[in-house]
Amino acid sequence: MTTIDAIYKKAKYLDALRLQELSDFLDFLLQKKKMKKPANKLFPRTELEAPDRVSPYIGKPLSLDDMDNAIQFESGLHS
Repeated sequence: MTTIDAIYKKAKYLDALRLQELSDFLDFLLQKKKMKKPANKLFPRTELEAPDRVSPYIGKPLSLDDMDNAIQFESGLHS
């Protein structure tokens, strides 16, 4: 954790312009309101599938090369 002493020691080596920027940034932080935690979670809780459960994928098993090719193809469509 950064302490005030550590900031003070580093600030002594700053030129006037950088010291002013640091001061402005600290003023900004002091004026900024503290963020509240959201009441609900951003993402719903998910569960991992059980390894002994039947896979939802229906089709022929794909090789790693086939999967890589599909990812490359899809990424080209969405870029």
